[in-house]
Amino acid sequence: MTSTREGSTTYTALCEREGRWWVITVPELTSGGVTQARSLDEVPAVVADLVATMTGADKATVEVDVRAHARAELGKRRRLRQLLGAR
Repeated sequence: MTSTREGSTTYTALCEREGRWWVITVPELTSGGVTQARSLDEVPAVVADLVATMTGADKATVEVDVRAHARAELGKRRRLRQLLGAR
């Protein structure tokens, strides 16, 4: 967690795709900072809510560094579907 502007703190959101959801881990929250979102667009608001709930911080002071990755097998499945659909 780092401070970026006066009064704000940046938290890291590690996002991993699980089916239709993104599972989000916030490593700066030591007591189980895990949540979920349907889309990456939702991640900053969801993480701000989580941080506010767990720390008592004002949501307006929470900034989020979103780091998303899909597991390798998801990319392989998508490529396979593209190849099969091309027939």
